[in-house]
Amino acid sequence: VSLKVLQGQFEFSLALLLIYGLAVSAIIGMLQKIVPFLIYLNLHNLSFKHPQSMSSEPKLVLNMKLIITGSQSKIQFILHLLSYLLLIISIFYTPLVLFAGVFMLASFLWLAYCLLKGLIFFINTKKYILSFPEMKMDFGL
Repeated sequence: VSLKVLQGQFEFSLALLLIYGLAVSAIIGMLQKIVPFLIYLNLHNLSFKHPQSMSSEPKLVLNMKLIITGSQSKIQFILHLLSYLLLIISIFYTPLVLFAGVFMLASFLWLAYCLLKGLIFFINTKKYILSFPEMKMDFGL
């Protein structure tokens, strides 16, 4: 194995560490936290315009952990970590590239599932909140 090949593997490994290990991990983590926050905030603000919805049973928007749960986030973390480790190992043992790709696909599909589930929660809860009468604010100005 020549020095040029080892240098190429090292540079590729470094690129993998930075792009998939840092950038993609940060994006997935932010999506897992920001999307539930935005859904929660939007529904909470909407429920103030329809105050009867806040006293309905079951409670509509208890907390953000109901939108994407902690167990869903743990599954996401495990899938992402496995794909990341397999990607790094596949640099030195190429037959693992297929498995790394499968776990990457599973990680992104799980992320899509969680985000889609959050979107469905948002749409259904928004429809339910809008079914209550809107409170008109008149400040006499």
